[in-house]
Amino acid sequence: MVYQFTGQFPKSEIYGLTSQFRRAAISIAANIAEGFKKKGAADKVRFLNIAQGSLEECRYYLILSKDLDYGEAARSSPKGRG
Repeated sequence: MVYQFTGQFPKSEIYGLTSQFRRAAISIAANIAEGFKKKGAADKVRFLNIAQGSLEECRYYLILSKDLDYGEAARSSPKGRG
């Protein structure tokens, strides 16, 4: 959904907000997956904390996108998921 949303941003944002938003979104799932395979609890928590930080970053990017009039993300589930 982030890729679809940011695909509508101005081309001038391709190396700015679009890139940052997409990287933060990817980081959420990637860090959860990486933390899941770690053996120690401390490592698991560290990766989950990184994922949570990326989630907060994405929330900020949603606010910024609205403030810049780049659109507003609707609160809905991805296609085919309810």
